[in-house]
Amino acid sequence: MRIVHLCPGTGNYYNGVGIRDHTMVQALRRVGHNVKFMPIFLPVITEEKEVDTSEIYLDFIHLYYYQKYALLKFMPEFIQRRFNIESMSRKATKLKETWTPAENLKFAMGLAINADNSPEYQFLVEEIKEFKTNVISITGAYSMGLAPYLKKHCPDTKIIVHFQGEHTLLEALDKDLGDKFIEHIRNCAESVDQVIFQSEFAKDYFADKWKLSLDNSRVIENGISMNLFKVQDKTPKKETIGHLSHLQKGKNLNALVDAFKLICEKFPQCQMKLGGGMNMKDLNETQDILSALKADDKYNMKIMPNLPLDKKLDFLKSLDVLIIAWHDNDDCDNSCLEAMASGIPVIAPAKGPYLEIQEKTGALCLFKAPKEIITLYNKIRTNNKFRKDISIKCRQGVMEHYTIERMVGDIQIVLDEK
Repeated sequence: MRIVHLCPGTGNYYNGVGIRDHTMVQALRRVGHNVKFMPIFLPVITEEKEVDTSEIYLDFIHLYYYQKYALLKFMPEFIQRRFNIESMSRKATKLKETWTPAENLKFAMGLAINADNSPEYQFLVEEIKEFKTNVISITGAYSMGLAPYLKKHCPDTKIIVHFQGEHTLLEALDKDLGDKFIEHIRNCAESVDQVIFQSEFAKDYFADKWKLSLDNSRVIENGISMNLFKVQDKTPKKETIGHLSHLQKGKNLNALVDAFKLICEKFPQCQMKLGGGMNMKDLNETQDILSALKADDKYNMKIMPNLPLDKKLDFLKSLDVLIIAWHDNDDCDNSCLEAMASGIPVIAPAKGPYLEIQEKTGALCLFKAPKEIITLYNKIRTNNKFRKDISIKCRQGVMEHYTIERMVGDIQIVLDEK
């Protein structure tokens, strides 16, 4: 099957959605699909390698300028061309990394408004038709504004949209903006054949909080490549707690730091490693939290942002346990599955998608309040049998329920449906 996969791109840092997209595209190719990977706003940085040269970066990011400078579209063509050159696109890319959720929303909704007579859209449609595309796959509700135009010009091509944690962004919007975005999604969904959520929790969140129930939707959980992750024979020499996720304030970093302080007071020999994607906006917003912690001699913390794959695997090998930050409306990060596949016990909040993982695997150590983390961590570090049993359950659970092969098999069902 010939598939065009459109993703927002990652910009200048490692991003879980971009990594998930790259893993999925590679897996679809391995089972025989011809997939063209097309980042549309930002370039893609993956953990393994840069995107290969056969893939096309559409550079839609300069549409940002059309929104920022409304008169630009009425300017002579030679002026418009100046905003398309590489240096201007790089500048727009950096600016986009600092956008607020409201600015992201405005840009997302503008995708549908700016479609007609846009050379970028015309080029995209030409690429889709020339490729003889059977399926257009789009990552993210924020890119859903592409769907109406693409359906209009490619009516016989199936369109699939993969939601990727948009509910966390919705939480940062006021009610009026949130309602506008939901209405935007509802309108765009009419041009989409299938919407895919990555957890029942995410699907229910939209249905319960925003009254958005999509008949053309289903849940397909993320999957990872098991062959990348190995169980260590020996525990690390130094007691080490890890956190591997996007390092941003919105991920409730304060709560994670508070939990680490509690652990250090009880177990002063313990160190913490923070790894994950981080852009300049994240760095500026979290600097006060992390700098204060690093400056205090009582706490041994290392911050390791934007780890490539080999460094991430080393990071996981150095951990005794992985702790998931406490967040009311977060979706499951692949780092949870990666730690489990490495046989590392995971301490996670007893809510949302982690309850779904626990129901399937029985492998997580769940807490309802941050203070419970200390009890769970102490049990893991002192009870070797418990730790070994959890380690076996973790890897077995991922192998049975969360492999990339299982994920692609579920996507194949969607591709085959008429």
